[in-house]
Amino acid sequence: MVIAMEQDDGRPLRLLGNPLKLSATPVAYQHPPPHLDQHREEILALIENGEASRSSVDAGAIPYSKAVYPR
Repeated sequence: MVIAMEQDDGRPLRLLGNPLKLSATPVAYQHPPPHLDQHREEILALIENGEASRSSVDAGAIPYSKAVYPR
């Protein structure tokens, strides 16, 4: 299923929708996906300030960086 959304700048965007159809909890598409590196500075600031724990990096919530967390 293809869905149509608008990007932040108003341009149309076509995305693949969720293939699961749940009647009690339908999927709501509220925000378009982020642009490449849209949140990069915020994530790097969290890592540099120590607000991001190693467990959040291991869980995949924050991109792995050898400079910050050498293995």
